[in-house]
Amino acid sequence: DLEGYCGETAAALIQLAAMVLDPVGAPRFADLAGRAGCAQAMTGLLLLLPLHRRRGQCFVPADILAAAGSSPEEFIAGDGGPGAKRAVAAMMALAREHLSAFEQGAPTLPVSLRPAFLPLALSRAYLGKMENGSPLEGVA
Repeated sequence: DLEGYCGETAAALIQLAAMVLDPVGAPRFADLAGRAGCAQAMTGLLLLLPLHRRRGQCFVPADILAAAGSSPEEFIAGDGGPGAKRAVAAMMALAREHLSAFEQGAPTLPVSLRPAFLPLALSRAYLGKMENGSPLEGVA
């Protein structure tokens, strides 16, 4: 599933960086690393939608596509069909949910761990640009 993938990739890297910076304190913030990694990875997937679609690839989870009334084949074809925008909106909402959960806990992060979370720094700005643009075609 998408959140599992994000946890095993981006979140794991954030947690590893935190453990290098503060081996004693990092384990207490593993949940925040998970939220940050999910937000970062989902934002990255959304940013790469135009490239993936040109390659005939669809990394939007099947359950999100189905709920939006789409399929992987329809999503990558032409303009993505009527369900594509709904699927992208659902992905952005999920990324924002993880970002919001991270931001609620971020003030508790000790200074020693903050650099590990820098990969998340642009996610809010990118999500904002995507909401005001067309992620299926690309965000400048």
